[in-house]
Amino acid sequence: MEFLERVEEHAGITMDRIEIPTDEDVDRAKTEQEERDKLNPKVIVKSLLSGDEHQQTIKMTKSDSDKIENLDKPTGHELLKKYWAPKIFESMKNMRSMTDGEGVVFDLGVYMADSFVESYQQLK
Repeated sequence: MEFLERVEEHAGITMDRIEIPTDEDVDRAKTEQEERDKLNPKVIVKSLLSGDEHQQTIKMTKSDSDKIENLDKPTGHELLKKYWAPKIFESMKNMRSMTDGEGVVFDLGVYMADSFVESYQQLK
């Protein structure tokens, strides 16, 4: 308690004190969570390349106005490294060139995929 009071004083906040939940409270919370999960099942995103869970496959293709002759694996790596945040580039996995040379596919963690799309919209 003394440590928490010092934290509150230092941070200028107040924490609410609550009672420790009983076994019945915990069981009721678990049952309620199970019911919510049945009504709203969580979608598990899987990579199309490897089947890994929580990975999203991204397809990056060149546009007609691109000055890039071929968008292959080395070029894809260069573009990602140059224009996207290091955390996005470093989390990229399984990059493969498309056979027609028009693009690449690769996997990103689900949250990184959202950041990738946001960055793309800003770069556009």
